[in-house]
Amino acid sequence: MADDGLIVGLKAVHQALFGYEDGHRLLASSLRLSPTLTSSLTVASDLAPDVRFHGTDGYWTGFPLPELKMYALMRTWPAPEMPRPGCVWTHVLFVDIEILGTTRELGAFTHLVQRPQADWTKARYSNALPFNAEEHGLARIPTAYKRADEILSVIYHPGRPRSIEASPGELDELIFALWSQQWPRLRRNFRFQTAVVGHDSPTRQSMFDLRLISTTALPEGPNILVDAIEPRWVGAAAEDIVTGPTGLFRAFLRRYGDDVRRPRSSFAPLATVFTSRGERLNGQGAYGVLELVAESFPEPSDAVTLKTDLISGDDPELSADLISLLSFLVSSDNGGSFPPIPNRAFHKLKSYWPKRKAELLDLAQAALHSNHEIAPSVVDAVVSAIPKDTVWVATTDCPPLREAIVRRNPQVLVSAPEDRLDNDAMFELLEHVPSDADYLTDLFMSLVRRDDQRLVDWAFQRDPSGVIDVIFGYVSANYPIPQIWHRLLASRPAEILRLDRLSAIETESGLLNVASMVGWESDEMVVAGPSVWIAPLKTARQDLSDDDRVWLQSGLLVLALRSGSDPSAPDLLELVFDPVFRRADKSYLPYRVRELLDRWLPRAPYFNSDLANRLVLGIAYAIRYGGLPPSAYYQVTSDKNAAKGVRKALDVDTTGRKILRSIGLK
Repeated sequence: MADDGLIVGLKAVHQALFGYEDGHRLLASSLRLSPTLTSSLTVASDLAPDVRFHGTDGYWTGFPLPELKMYALMRTWPAPEMPRPGCVWTHVLFVDIEILGTTRELGAFTHLVQRPQADWTKARYSNALPFNAEEHGLARIPTAYKRADEILSVIYHPGRPRSIEASPGELDELIFALWSQQWPRLRRNFRFQTAVVGHDSPTRQSMFDLRLISTTALPEGPNILVDAIEPRWVGAAAEDIVTGPTGLFRAFLRRYGDDVRRPRSSFAPLATVFTSRGERLNGQGAYGVLELVAESFPEPSDAVTLKTDLISGDDPELSADLISLLSFLVSSDNGGSFPPIPNRAFHKLKSYWPKRKAELLDLAQAALHSNHEIAPSVVDAVVSAIPKDTVWVATTDCPPLREAIVRRNPQVLVSAPEDRLDNDAMFELLEHVPSDADYLTDLFMSLVRRDDQRLVDWAFQRDPSGVIDVIFGYVSANYPIPQIWHRLLASRPAEILRLDRLSAIETESGLLNVASMVGWESDEMVVAGPSVWIAPLKTARQDLSDDDRVWLQSGLLVLALRSGSDPSAPDLLELVFDPVFRRADKSYLPYRVRELLDRWLPRAPYFNSDLANRLVLGIAYAIRYGGLPPSAYYQVTSDKNAAKGVRKALDVDTTGRKILRSIGLK
């Protein structure tokens, strides 16, 4: 047995002899041939028209015999010894297609042909011939090797005339070498003739894949050159003639030529893929190679082995660059001719980030516009390859990809920065957020930094209570947010003036922000009452300036006086009255505080400008007329002067004196 699975050893090759006997006819055969086949072989074995022997002893002809599952290899010699001019001898070898496909060098068959000599007998040609390819060794390198590229281009380039200039016998060895290079199916369908003729008839043109003509018979025009052919594949194929049957090129053709549908036209694309292995296929040039394969083998059942190996990733030399492969499949009209991509290929895309970031993004955008069945998987794979913290930077120039990312994972909107995703785009993408999303709070926290009424309306419609919670948290933390969100919060005071919300505020500034939003003098403040402020005021961390603190305290004092009948009013007054009174007593109140107190404190003759006295009068009036319980006299202040002032204010009429008597001061 020989290498590469090629069969050697003793085989039987049938034969036949054609020659002159009252006309050109079949003289002997080791096979029983049908009349139709005999007639066809008689024509083929006769002297080719206008043959130029010029000293050579004959020529070769080869063509398939599908009805016998054999190949006819003929050697034709001139027979000048015959009485009729133009007679020839033709020895035909009927080679079984299995033997033809497994013989490494087809030149070995040339040793089987034998021209009849003077003492020949029909018995010599009536029995099968024993054949041992190894007995004759490997064919030598053809002397006409320098013309290999020329013949390769003639045989395999589509649209080229398949006639080539030659001298009789010049290219015989080279043609056998090129024939030996072919894989089994191409071998058994190769039609050639080495007879050099003076003119190329239409019949001969349709019959043979390669024909030889003399120089004078060449058509006028440019010579047949290989400049228009991809030089790499021609060079590789020509070099293989020197290397012989043990080279990688021939093994490649045998593996991938086995299942192509059009063998001869497949040679050039297969050879091109061979020359593209490694660096070219593993780089961006892979797209062009894949396009060539798809155009050359457009049917899914054509070149399946090659297509499978290109996409499988199993052979590092033949594995197409993954990004180029996927880009080709989703963007080429011929992408559907390839087998399905293994799932593991999609997972590999992550390894290309960020080194080939731009290519990945281009791939994803191409997939978004593709109807190929793998397009969604490609997009998903690219999306998963993009680190979450770089999504918005990476997709700045890829709005469709952004939408695809959000559509697959709307939660990424939570981290969308304004400088990378403007409000218009954000609003459009919000439609992909499901109604039951468990990340709405985080999304609201991102949205409240944006100044866009559409976003406010969307958030409130989606979850009114949830967005109020978020806005309240920002306001109470004194975090700056656009006024449109403040207005939403202020329009729902009942939602924010609750003990549970106010108790969550950690600082005085947070309390002041909420109070200022609702308004000290609003009816909503009175409706909520003093009770919701007491506990928060006690626990809030002091972070206000003196002026801001007295502003907070004065507002709460006014609230308590306006809510005198509320049981919690004395408790709130106890917290805020004395600090405000001390500042007023020293005439050291900010203007805004003075304005507020001036509007709400009672007036009296002679000291309307004395806010300290009016504060005292306000407590007295609240006890006398506002429902503040008389016991508040002892609770609201620890300042003796203030307490004395309240007592004095109450002791001006019967009602006040009754109040004083009820608490034991009269």
